[in-house]
Amino acid sequence: MFIDLYASDAVLLPEQHERTTSPLSSLNGVRYGVKNNIAVQGHAMQAGSPALPDTPTSTSAEVVQRLTKAGAECMGSLNMHELALGTTSNNAFFGPTPNPRDLTRTAGGSSGGSAAAVADGSVAFALGTDTGGSCRIPAAYCGVTGFRPTTGRYPRTGVFMISPTRDTVGILANFVSDIALVDEAITGDADFPSCETTYIRIGLPRHGFFTESSPEVATVVEFAIERLEEEGIEFVDVELAGSHDIALAGLHVVAFEAPREVLSFFGFTPTTDPFTETELRLLHMFVEDIASPDVKSIFGHFVDSPISEKQYLAALTQREELQESYDKVFAENKIDALVYPTVGIVAPLIGQDTVSVHGVERPLFPYSISNTDSGSLAGQPSLSLPIPRMAGALPVGLGVEGARGDDRRLLALSAVLEEILTRN
Repeated sequence: MFIDLYASDAVLLPEQHERTTSPLSSLNGVRYGVKNNIAVQGHAMQAGSPALPDTPTSTSAEVVQRLTKAGAECMGSLNMHELALGTTSNNAFFGPTPNPRDLTRTAGGSSGGSAAAVADGSVAFALGTDTGGSCRIPAAYCGVTGFRPTTGRYPRTGVFMISPTRDTVGILANFVSDIALVDEAITGDADFPSCETTYIRIGLPRHGFFTESSPEVATVVEFAIERLEEEGIEFVDVELAGSHDIALAGLHVVAFEAPREVLSFFGFTPTTDPFTETELRLLHMFVEDIASPDVKSIFGHFVDSPISEKQYLAALTQREELQESYDKVFAENKIDALVYPTVGIVAPLIGQDTVSVHGVERPLFPYSISNTDSGSLAGQPSLSLPIPRMAGALPVGLGVEGARGDDRRLLALSAVLEEILTRN
C-alpha cells in the first residue's frame, strides 16, 4: 500500500511491521503515512493518478508540518482510489490495495492504503481524506478506527481536493485515543470531556441507515448496541429527515467543484459557468491521462455533462437543509451522537463492482457511501469503530456521528464505546 515514490510504478512494502497493541502516549518518534493526495516534501503528490505530475513537492501539507512539529515521522505516501473518486482503491496505475484481513478483498477507499497500512502494522496511524466516507469505509473494511472531523477543522493547504465544500483530511488509527492525540497535534485542542455511560444518550436513525444492511452486518451491529445498552447507555429511535435523499445533491457539488479544482491545480482561475474552450481542452487532456476506467468515466461525465451553476447552488441549498435536519435531530432528541452501520456489507472482493443485498443487485460505489454520505455533505464529525468479532470473521464498523464542531466530545464518547465493546 506504500507507493515507491522514486520509481516509475508502485510496490507493496515487502516487510511487515508489528502491529501497535496499546494506545500511543505521545507522537514523538511515531511512524505514520499519508494518502497520496496530501503533500510530503520531496515526494510526488499524484492523488494516485498519472494525470497529476510526478514531480516531488517542495513543501509538505500544513497537517504534515504540524505532525512533524509534534515529533511524528512521516514514512511517505500511501495508495488510494485514483483521484479519490471511489470506494475500493482498485487503482489501475499503482495497483489495487488488498485488505490485510483477507488479501482477496478490497481495503476500501478512497483512503484504502491508509487503512491497510494501519491494519497490518506498517504505521501507527495514517492520514486520509474523506469526501463521502473515504476514511470511514476503509476503516470499517479493515477493522481499524477512521475519523472524519467537522469540515473545516483541519487545514487544507497542500492537499489535492476534489470538493472544497465536502472534503477534509481525516485520521485512521488503532485506537480512539490515538486519533485524539493526532487531532490535538493538528488543532491544538486538548479538551477531552468526561463521559459517564449513564448520561450518554444516542440516537438510532433506523430508517435508511439500518434497513439496507446485509443480515451479517445487521446482526453484528445489533449485538454491539445491546452490549452498550447493558452498560447503561440509552438509545432512542430518531428520524433524520432527508438523510437518504441527498445523493444527487452531493454528486452535483462534487461534479461542479472537481473540474474547477483541477483547473486551479494547474494554475488556471476557472470560470464559474460554463467552461471556456481553453478550460475544456485542458480538462479533456486531463481525462485522457486518468488510468482507472471507473474514474475516467466519472470525471469524463463531469466534463462532458457539466453541472450548471444553478444546479450547484440548488445542491448547496439542499446541503443547508440537511444541516438543519441534523441540528434539529440532535436538539429535539437531546442526543450526544448517532449510531449506525458504517457500511451495510463486509469488504467485497477485489474487482467486485456490484453487491447483492436482500436479493437486489446494487452498484457498489453508491451503496458503499449510502450511510456515510449525508454526514459528509452536512459536515458532521464522525468515525467508524471496529466491532469485535470471532477470529477469522471479516470486520464490521459501527458508525458514530456527532454534532458539528463537537469533535472532542465525539472522540471522548467514542472512547467510552470502544472500551465497552473491547472489554472481556
